[in-house]
Amino acid sequence: MVQTMSAGADAEALRAELKRDPLNTAEVLWALSREQPRLVVVESVSPLQGLVVLAPRRPQMPQTAFLWGREPSCCERLLGRLDPAAAYWLSAADPEAASAARLWASEVTWEGEETNYTVAQDGFRPHPHSEVRLLTEADSTALEESPRAHVARALSVRSPGQGSGNRLFGVVRDGAWCGDGFCMHVYGDIWVVADVAVAEGCRQQGLGKGLVTACTEYVFAQGGTPTYQADTRNEPSRRLCEALGYAPVGRRFRFELRAP
Repeated sequence: MVQTMSAGADAEALRAELKRDPLNTAEVLWALSREQPRLVVVESVSPLQGLVVLAPRRPQMPQTAFLWGREPSCCERLLGRLDPAAAYWLSAADPEAASAARLWASEVTWEGEETNYTVAQDGFRPHPHSEVRLLTEADSTALEESPRAHVARALSVRSPGQGSGNRLFGVVRDGAWCGDGFCMHVYGDIWVVADVAVAEGCRQQGLGKGLVTACTEYVFAQGGTPTYQADTRNEPSRRLCEALGYAPVGRRFRFELRAP
C-alpha cells in the first residue's frame, strides 16, 4: 500500500534503510539532513521503493527528486505523484527506475549515468604529486581559468581550520592555472572527490592522478571515506581512479526532465 511518509517513525525507517548503504545514498541523506522534503512516498522499505522530492534550490530552478524501484508499475505510480508539467532533476538508483522515468517523461533534456567508486587506505595506490597544493585566495587570478571558477573561488578562500573542511587542491605554474579538484564532506564519514579538471596543455603529465591523490589523502587524514563519481562513458576518468585503487560500488542514473 502506498503511504505518504511524515517526519515520524515511517520517515525514520526510510532514513535507516538509506543508512545501510551510505556509500551510495550519502547524497540524499545529506539533502534530507539539510531541509524538509516536499514529498516522501514509499511503497516498501526493503527493498526500497519510493520517492523523495525536494524544493527548488532557487526560484525558476527544477525540483530535485530521488527515485527507487525495481518494478515498472511501482515506478509509474511513484512518478505519477510528481507535479504535472513541472521540471525535475531526477536521480534513479535502479536501472528499472531509470527506464520508467524515460518512458514516463514528456521531455528528457539531459541524462547521464555515473559509476560510484570508493577506496580503502590499505588498497590506495597514491601517485606522486609534488606540484599539487592547497589553493588559497592568493590564487584567485589563476583560478579564473578553472572551468568551475565560481566553486574554486569559494573553496580557496577558506583557510585551514575554517568552514566545513571542504578543500580545493590544484597546480599553478608561474601564475597560470594547470588543474584543480576538490574534496567535499557529504554525510557521516562519506566524502566525495569531485570536479577534477586539468588544463588542455597540461594533460598526459599525471596531474589528474596527483590531484585525486592529494584529495584522497586529505580525506583519509580527516578520518573519512573517499568516494569518486565518474561518468560511466568517461573512460579516462574511470581509468584514472581505478589506477589509484578505487573500486566501483554502485551506479546512479541522472535526468533533467519534465513531467507529462
